[in-house]
Parts: sequence; structure tokens; C-alpha cells
Amino acid sequence: MKAVVFCSVYRETLLPVNENVPDCLTDICGETPLGICERALSAVTDELPALIVGRGSAHVSLSLERPHRLIVSPEDLGGTLAELAGGESLLLAEADSAEAPDFAALLRGASSLVSGCAVLVSRTGNGLPLRTADGKLTELSSDFLSENTDCNGFLTGAALLSAELAARLGSFDFSDLPELLSALLAEDERISAVYTDLPCRKLLTPEDYRLACLSAAGDSAPVIGGVTVVPPVSVGRGSVVGEGSVLDGCVIGENVSVGRRCVLKNCVISESSQLSAGTSVSSSVIGSACEIGANVSIGEGCAVGSRTHIGCGSEVEAATKLPSSSRIGELNCVGRHGAVGVLLDESGAFTSGNSSAAECAVRFASAVASQLEAGNCVVLGHGEGEAARTFASAAAGGLSSSGVMPLDVGECPQTAVTYLITRLGAAAGCYVTAEGQLRISVISKGGLPLTEKTRCGIGRAYAFGMTRTVPLTEQPALRCMFGAIELYRSYLRHLLPERLHGVNPSVRCAFSGVERLADSLLKDRRDLSAERTVFDISNDGTACTAFSSATGLLTHEQLILIASAACFSREQAVSLPSTFPTAADTVAERFGGTLYRYSSSRGTSDTARETAQRPDNFFVRDALALVCMICAHLSQSGTTLARAAGSLPEFATVRRFVPTDMTAAEMYALLGAEREDGCGVVTAMGGRAALTPSADRSGLMIFAEAASSETASALCEDIIRRLSSQTFP
Repeated sequence: MKAVVFCSVYRETLLPVNENVPDCLTDICGETPLGICERALSAVTDELPALIVGRGSAHVSLSLERPHRLIVSPEDLGGTLAELAGGESLLLAEADSAEAPDFAALLRGASSLVSGCAVLVSRTGNGLPLRTADGKLTELSSDFLSENTDCNGFLTGAALLSAELAARLGSFDFSDLPELLSALLAEDERISAVYTDLPCRKLLTPEDYRLACLSAAGDSAPVIGGVTVVPPVSVGRGSVVGEGSVLDGCVIGENVSVGRRCVLKNCVISESSQLSAGTSVSSSVIGSACEIGANVSIGEGCAVGSRTHIGCGSEVEAATKLPSSSRIGELNCVGRHGAVGVLLDESGAFTSGNSSAAECAVRFASAVASQLEAGNCVVLGHGEGEAARTFASAAAGGLSSSGVMPLDVGECPQTAVTYLITRLGAAAGCYVTAEGQLRISVISKGGLPLTEKTRCGIGRAYAFGMTRTVPLTEQPALRCMFGAIELYRSYLRHLLPERLHGVNPSVRCAFSGVERLADSLLKDRRDLSAERTVFDISNDGTACTAFSSATGLLTHEQLILIASAACFSREQAVSLPSTFPTAADTVAERFGGTLYRYSSSRGTSDTARETAQRPDNFFVRDALALVCMICAHLSQSGTTLARAAGSLPEFATVRRFVPTDMTAAEMYALLGAEREDGCGVVTAMGGRAALTPSADRSGLMIFAEAASSETASALCEDIIRRLSSQTFP
């Protein structure tokens, strides 16, 4: 009896587990479908089988220990089988982990043979329960019970069909072996059967592969000192598992290094991979020669291709597939739905606390440059300290190597970079700080939020190294423009009158550069006889509050409304974020002003963005400009801050964040929210809430407003309760 094995080819459904490897060579606990098939054939025939292969014949030939005859995808299958048989019986087997062969084509070839029988071996799914008696197939079992000793096999073995039966198959309608055998048995035919154990299941997805490996591991549970082992667990030769780790139902290949305090649950770790301390992997497949950094979290249903590097502290969300040779940087978030990228916070900032932060700065700057056309300019500024200056220099190298000219303005407030983008005609800006860890903020024109396309583009370029590199001779030189800060100072100076009347402002900020700049602008203009007002500016210089004995504490929103009222009185349009309280609409209506709203979504009108990008609107995102505008307005109108605040509509705002795995569409449907300006809006309980999904898709930011803080808080709590219980209104 001669044998022929049909070897499977590459299938995209199993990627990235079998990337560049034919399915028939997919490793399952040290076994491959081809190896298992050959072992089964050895129980029936001593001859080496001929292998019919598709693409990947080189991989197949290199994996064989004994010489086989390889035939690459014959067009005339029937003639090829007849030639191989040479008048003898033929054993047809398949080593396919994804699909069974074309039974109709195989049997048409078998019917032309002069031999007395043809044999089929199939491994479809978990196999086919069958019963035999005296070497004859008697029936197919609908269910398999372990206590049913009459059942000869659960996995399909070999069924010997006579040439006469094969010739009559044209009258049968069948698509697989069970249907064929059922049709033959219905005519009271008795088919010779040879049972061989083929312990492989169908592999269509990485999840199938993971389950097949765990099934092959059986109930094994090796004893490893200091490690908690919950069977089934299989650990390959040369592998090391660190103390304090937990192995709960996992298969670890050869020469794998698992660090201390790792938690591996229902997963497969392929050979030569390295997992650093604190790594968590759940129900996923890790390819060969991967490098997983410390404290990485890999969610359920993930598949990580071979030779992938994942940096420390990164997160891979559930059901994510990473192709081979991917590079995921530190503190990144690899999203579901194929969105892969560096984790930027809501302000568009990237943070890295690793010791190789300088390398991260170069790579991140290159990723930013990849979203710009070569030849563009980027304004580059940095905060206080030698570390910030060093990282800014590294970022300048990344920009230049990608064909973008860095305009280094040195140490300055972040808002100065925002202004200089417009003043110098640059495409974007980067601001670097190093207060304990590297932080690079990406600033668009006017300081507007990054669009989702830009955010994802930067993340993908950083994660996969998809950056642009230009020849050294074409790389633009760094332009040192340390004196450009005077342009920003001049801009602020023009917002102020020569002298302030009835206004005595002072500015506080954690960044001493902001305090020095503010003091140089205000010290000779203050009216020292007036009541002192303290403006407290945030570290990044984008927001502030005000306090005086007459007004108490005024929020950033209230200060924005005062400045907006001043603009409306001069017939100057204002563009505010879509989440800004609707009290702004009331103020605009009162003064007959024009108010626009902008967001990071595509729905934002061009007019809203163009208005927001004008320097006379920078006060919305520049606290120093806001202070200057308010002081000028109070001085020129002869009013006080208390009277200006008292004329505002009464409102209170509350911000809350609620973690959830739901998509934006699901959340909006659940809450009955209407879409406005790129966010969802819920109007209830006498208040209004703007809903904005977080950039990393980890939850929902709620901006609630009402006449009182109690009502706004109650609206937030109601939204959180409905999201937590997932009940429709």
C-alpha cells in the first residue's frame, strides 16, 4: 500500500501564529500536523509517503528527517494519484490544520485506480465518532461517551472504500467524509475501516491553536520551586520560570524565560521568548523569540507574532493581533479594532518613565514627523531643568532625521510654543518636560486638540517603527531660535494697556518661567491701590483660576466667559470647545456675539477651527493671554472683577470619569444621548452633560452642568449608575 499526504498551505485565518510557516508545520506542544500524520501512516504502511504541497514547499522539505517525494500542487489530481499508486492500493492522508481536502476530487482520482481500494484519512474538527465490527465500519455515533466501550474511536481514522463504491459516488450528495460514510451506510454497505489516532483539532483561528496546545498538554503539571502551577501546564526544555509566578493552564515552549511574579493563564508562549517581571498574559498566544517588557498586560484572545518587542508598562487590549516583528514602545496601548499606538493622554502628550527615555524621545519625535510633509517646521520648546533640555535635543534629532526642521526656542512656557507655531508658520509644535519622567506634548496649530486621525497615525508610527528616514545630506539642520520668546512676550504686551486702572493682578504658577514672564508684563502696570487679585495658572499654562476677597474663587470657565463677553462687545467671534458650558451661548446671545464650537472630530466646521486658531482666540487655551485680556477689559471698561463675574449666568460644572469597555455608540444608545460636535449630549434632571470617550478607549469623561453643583453632581451619578448597571432609560 502506497501513501500520499496532502500538506496544507498558509492561511490568513491563523495569522500571526503561522506567519511564514505552512499550517502543516504549526507546532503543537512539539508536534506538527505533518508529523502526527506521518506517525499515523507508519502504523499502516512502511513506505515513505509522497507529499503534495502548495506554497511553502521549501519549509516542508527542510523540516523532513527522511527523504520524501514532494509534488507541488498538481493540476491533474486524478492522473497524479494513479501514477503514484502504480497499480497498488493508495492511502490518501491530509495534514491540514484548517480544512479537510476536497473529498470529491480525491475520490474521483481513487475511482480511476486499478487497485482494489482507496483509503481516506480525515481530521475534521474533533473527529468523527465511529463503531467497527470485524474490521468493518458499522455505524457513525452521534455522540461520544467515554464509558461507551463499543465506540472504537472519537477522532476519524481511515476508511477503506472499494473502487466499485468510489465509482458510484456520483449519485451521492456529500461535502465531507461523515456525509459520505452516512450515505454509503444507508445502502447497507460495509466499509473496511482502519482506526488511527490523530490527536489534532481543526485550527482556524489563534484561539483554536491555543486550545489545541492546551488539549495536547493533557493533565501534566511540572513541579517548579516557588511557582504556582495549575494543570494543564507544559514547560519545554531549557525554559526558566521566576519565583512568585503563576502558571494556570499554559503551554511554554523551549528556551523560554519567564520573569518573577508573572501571571500566565490559559496561554501559549512559543520557544525562545522572554517575558520580564510582572507580565500578565491571559488566554492568548505569544509567538517565538518575542521580547515582553516588565509589567506588560496582554488581554484575552490576543495573538502576538514572532520576534515582536513590547516595551515596559504597555497594554495589549483583548482580541488584538500583532504581526511578526512588531515594535511596541514603552507605556503604549495597543487597542482593539486594529488601532495600535502609543498612549497619548487627552491633551495629546506622551509619557515615558523608562531609563531609555532619550531613545523614546527620538522615536516619538520621528513618529510625529511622519504625520507631516517633509520640509515642514516644528517649534520645539522645553521646560525647566537639564534633563528637559537633553530630551529636547534628542527629539530635535528625531525630527531632523525624518525630514522636518526643528525650530528650537529653548526653555519657555508651553503656551509660548502654541503662539510661535502660528507666528513662525510652523506645522506643529512639541513641548518637552522631565519632571521625574519624560513627557512630550504634541501641539497643533492654535493649540487645538489633535484629530483622531493624527493621534492614531502617531501611535501607529511609534508602535511599529513606521517612520520616515531621509538621507543625511537632505536632513534639515536644527535652527536655534532662543530669542523667539520675545515674540510671545510682545504678543502678550499688546493685549495690555500702558497702565491698569482699578486692577492689581499677580500670577502664581509652578513653572517659575511663567511667573517671571507675567511679572515682567504686569509689575509696571499694576494699580497698587486696587484690591489684589491672584491668578493661579496650571503647570502647562493652559488654564487658571482667580481669587480675591470680593469675588472668592472664580473657575476657569467663569474667566473664559468674562473674556468672551469682552470679545462679543467688540464684535469679535469666539470659538470654544464643544464641551464648554452652554452658559457661553447665553452670554453670546446677550451681547449679540458670534460663538463657534470645535472638537477633535471630523464634524467640526472649518470656520470654528479657523476662528479658534486666530491669536485673538488664544485666551481659550493660554492662561497668560486670558489674564492679560481680563485685566485689559476691566481697566478699559472701568468695572471690577466682582461685577463682571456677577453678571454671568448662574451655572455649576462637574467633571467625572467612569471606566467602561463599551464603545461610544453603545454608550450613547444606552444613555439616549444625541451627537453634537463630536460628543454625546444628555439633557436630563434640569442639567446637561457632554460625554466624551477617552482617547485610550478606557472609559467616558462626563462634563455636567446645571444651575447648581448639586444638580450637576446628581446628573453625573445618574449617568454612572446607568452605565454600571447597563440598563436602558
